[in-house]
Amino acid sequence: METIDTINRSIPKGLIEQIRSGNIVLFLGAGASFDSFHPENKQPPTGDELSELLARKFLDDKYVGKDLQYVSELAISETSLYDVQKFIYDIFVKYKAGHPHLKIPLFKWHTIFTTNYDLIIEDAYDQVEDRIQNISKIIKNGEKINHAMKLESALLYFKLHGCIIEITD
Repeated sequence: METIDTINRSIPKGLIEQIRSGNIVLFLGAGASFDSFHPENKQPPTGDELSELLARKFLDDKYVGKDLQYVSELAISETSLYDVQKFIYDIFVKYKAGHPHLKIPLFKWHTIFTTNYDLIIEDAYDQVEDRIQNISKIIKNGEKINHAMKLESALLYFKLHGCIIEITD
């Protein structure tokens, strides 16, 4: 089993102590999905690539290269929220935790925040039997944190942009 000492010896000693104490908030952005596993060895699309996929599927080429938020809103207005989110779900559901993701459950985190809506971190926690904590997802505004913290080893996991499993929201 890997420990903080064997993961990276270049991490400053003070930070190692904070990780050991469970005082660190892990923030994962778009790059956190790289090194995930896909059955066809594909990399997850970047925001720009996802924007292009949406434009080509629901709009036309004149929207290629436009901002993801703008393209998604247009695509939803041209079809439906469900159709666009189902398309996104179908892309991201195939990605599973890669080797680097399987290290995350081996550490005690204060909280995890992510802007990603894939299921890679959930998959990592499902795969790692000797995980330190169990994640309690907060996906939507208004979800009760007290409810999410019922488990003794609960780790709040905030998905700031939602989750692909919430296709209708």
